[in-house]
Amino acid sequence: MTTIDTIVSQYNIKKVDMIKLHVEGAEEKSLLGGIKTIVKNRPKLLIFLYHKHNNIFELPLFIDKLNLNYRFYIGHHSPSLQYTLLYVIPK
Repeated sequence: MTTIDTIVSQYNIKKVDMIKLHVEGAEEKSLLGGIKTIVKNRPKLLIFLYHKHNNIFELPLFIDKLNLNYRFYIGHHSPSLQYTLLYVIPK
């Protein structure tokens, strides 16, 4: 396993426009591993929220504390508990 920041650095990626996280409950750890990339590029974020019940509150608060001027939206795309998504869009 590696981090978003490591991949961006290792492959000399100049611009990151979007990050999609569907990592089975490791969303916060993944965000922490991409913090430099997120702060530098302000990409759109698509994050699956349904793996941990507190993600629906904690992840938007975590991202908001970065003060990157994002808008937050939540979408639910299934009749079951799955596929609740957080959309994070730069203003």
